[in-house]
Amino acid sequence: MTDAEKKKLLDCFVRTGAALLSCGAEIYRVEESVRLLAGAYGASDVSVFAIPSFIAVTLRFAPEEDALTDTRRIAQTTTDMSAVSDINALCRRAVAGNLSVESFSSQLEARLSRSALNRRFLPLVYPLIAGAFCVFFGGSLIDAAAALVCGLVIWLITDFFSRYGANAFFSCVAAAAACSTTALLFSLTGWTTGPEPIIIGSLMLLVPGVALTNFMRNLIAGDVLSGLIKLAESLLVAVAVALGAGIPVTLFRLLGVGV
Repeated sequence: MTDAEKKKLLDCFVRTGAALLSCGAEIYRVEESVRLLAGAYGASDVSVFAIPSFIAVTLRFAPEEDALTDTRRIAQTTTDMSAVSDINALCRRAVAGNLSVESFSSQLEARLSRSALNRRFLPLVYPLIAGAFCVFFGGSLIDAAAALVCGLVIWLITDFFSRYGANAFFSCVAAAAACSTTALLFSLTGWTTGPEPIIIGSLMLLVPGVALTNFMRNLIAGDVLSGLIKLAESLLVAVAVALGAGIPVTLFRLLGVGV
């Protein structure tokens, strides 16, 4: 195997791990998948280190060879469990010996492209989730209709910030503030029963439920550093949501506007 082929394999392994991380996979899953994948394609010594925003892979194809290392910084992550499942299944087929490197790489890129395509449905999904949660928390159908608008507002704000790679904290503050303001304005019209179910139902879109779950799973798996990072991330998002939602409510009350 030539050096160019080895570097190509290493790049493929790192891209696989980065793809799993960017889709919200657990740390142990990322490291195990890359380790098994590298072993299936001939690596004799594999070391993988991953945290939610970074992955490093070091490997040797023979004991007497120099180690090859590659790293990748993951700037933004999302939650796409369908993509995680599909990439995992792809790794299992590769480990079983049913895929060439070229086939694996092309199928990986195709799956990531499909994930990007599926995100086009988010402007529809966000309002539907907000409306459903609004009803769940005791809102009326009119409240749910208002929550649909709030859900769309949240998507517009978060999508705008993500396009420019903005910090998730400020994105959540802005989205929560815009959502809360919209719900309060709807409440002032007298059409809705109150802003509470609208705000709570819509803000469920920003609650870091998967991050909290991964925090516990990472700790149980022994990945303490990654677990603490996820915990800190979840707490920051929670503070951002509370801060963003509270500012408009406080301003409305200071201005003497009944809500």
